[in-house]
Amino acid sequence: MSETDQPNIETSTAEPVEDISTKACCTTHIDSGTPTGKVEKIGGVDTYVATPDIETDKAIIISTDVFGQVFVNNRLLADKYAKAGFHCFIPDLFNGGPLEPSAVAPMELDRKKMTTYEKFKHNFSITYVALGFAPWILKHNPSSKVPIVESVINDIKSQRGIKSVGLIGYCYGAKTVYQLASQDDKIQAAAVAHPSFTSLPGDIQDIKKPMLFEMAEDDAQLPEGKRKQVEAIMSKKTDVPSTLKFFPGTRHGFAVRGDEDDPVVCKARVEALEVAIEHFKKYL
Repeated sequence: MSETDQPNIETSTAEPVEDISTKACCTTHIDSGTPTGKVEKIGGVDTYVATPDIETDKAIIISTDVFGQVFVNNRLLADKYAKAGFHCFIPDLFNGGPLEPSAVAPMELDRKKMTTYEKFKHNFSITYVALGFAPWILKHNPSSKVPIVESVINDIKSQRGIKSVGLIGYCYGAKTVYQLASQDDKIQAAAVAHPSFTSLPGDIQDIKKPMLFEMAEDDAQLPEGKRKQVEAIMSKKTDVPSTLKFFPGTRHGFAVRGDEDDPVVCKARVEALEVAIEHFKKYL
């Protein structure tokens, strides 16, 4: 980027068809389909591997949400990256102990349709979810997963002929992306979608690699104020190419777990994948 360049700021053409402000804070739609890859030990880590039909020395690693590499949506996503011409790897960040999608089900209910009594009961359900989540997140600090991903990177570069690595983090997995994108030699391009646990300016002020941010409209983890902070910080990094893509009518989790029966969300999911693929094709 030249000194006059600014981050590339884009908005999806998917338009919301209803007010989403009173709906669930996140979404966990489970996709249909059968993953076609396999699980292998890579760098000592159980890793889902999706292999492209073409010869290539380029790879994408997915740093997952809290549902991990066993979650069918994440595996199907890896298969799509492979179909686009990349080796794709999903390390097990949780040593076989991810959260189950059912664990956050109460957070997905539409409070707009609840009676006062139902909302009262729902508040207790949310509290129960939070109490269960707390010990899990203490055990799996989002900042502690870099060594796992580094082990996979080192292995695929030394043993599998991979020369260029892109790293994309969804939700929980964003923290690892920020850390590795701030180093010189581990990855060549980075992306995050509806990132969680983002500390500003610290997490992104030292980013050195071409960076894509895919941001939901309704996202308590990255609300409008934080999105504007990201834009301001990246605008000062004139030597780092960056794109900030905003998706109206979406909620946290849409790029992996958005409801494919919702036309706006479905379009946004497809577009988010396409944008990420083009980002990695450009910079790997």
